[in-house]
Amino acid sequence: MSDFLLYVFVRLIYAVRKIFSLKLELNHKHSNKHNKFQILLIKYFSSNHQRRLLLNRRVLSQKSIDNKCISIDQKVDYDFLRHKTIILYKKKLLLVYVGDSLIEYLSRVKINCDNYRNALAFWLGPKTRLGLTEEKEMHFIHKSIKTFVNKYTFNKDYDEVVLVWSSGSIDVRCSIFELELRGLISSESNFLELYKNTTRSLIENLIMPLSKSIKSKKIVILSELDSHLDGQLPQNIKELKEIKARNLYPSLGSPDYRKNWREKLNLISEEQAKQYKLSYIDLNPYILTDDKSGSTQFDGMHISDPIAIDLINKKIINLL
Repeated sequence: MSDFLLYVFVRLIYAVRKIFSLKLELNHKHSNKHNKFQILLIKYFSSNHQRRLLLNRRVLSQKSIDNKCISIDQKVDYDFLRHKTIILYKKKLLLVYVGDSLIEYLSRVKINCDNYRNALAFWLGPKTRLGLTEEKEMHFIHKSIKTFVNKYTFNKDYDEVVLVWSSGSIDVRCSIFELELRGLISSESNFLELYKNTTRSLIENLIMPLSKSIKSKKIVILSELDSHLDGQLPQNIKELKEIKARNLYPSLGSPDYRKNWREKLNLISEEQAKQYKLSYIDLNPYILTDDKSGSTQFDGMHISDPIAIDLINKKIINLL
């Protein structure tokens, strides 16, 4: 598809989405028309996240744009569009990313070809890990991804498929602070036990069964990721509501507060991955190794530097 036809197709997708008020995230509560639209996005753009649509919409403009005039938001997409690195692997490989919005950027990787077709991103929406364990939700996620991946890989002769799971970063960045402010965490130990049981339930009832269904050779669990932003400090529910009226998922709490929780949740994820003989990768070193976290996380939340993305994907591939 030429750049111009791609641009026209993307504009058509935007129009259809607006006319029918279509949702992008995979969710069992959405009607069938929403679910079909999400799968269509993954089929043609390898991701159902709204940022992938925006990335493709910017294909034409990136060739003539003046770097001095672009916003940070534009720059992150133009950096990806101009990034030419192709990761070569000895076998035909498909990475299947599932989870929160981190996977939109992590799946922007070119493996054995000059596009993103060998890395699929199934975005589940802005959900906490604790919010993913409803039985109907897990069944829907499993069925939707299994059906698509098996059709996608049919006659494509992939030698290896890897399932990569990402969730829990929203818990670190904002949800735990809100739960404590609302008085819903009786004690740190009780919450950590709940988080451990939730992680175990996800692994046993969704991640491992899905891996088997798509014939994945390996499962990789990604760590919860922190934000480099200072974080807001609402003192009561009224102030929290005012903050969330402007940003539904803000960074809350001081960096030290979030670091304390992040390290504890990372440890749970790592231990559970080890217990079930799954691979685990800590993403935090990729944003904490220098003083340039702002260039790695353009919005304070997502790893959005193409070079860092390549390094993470090479680490995943090296696990094979």
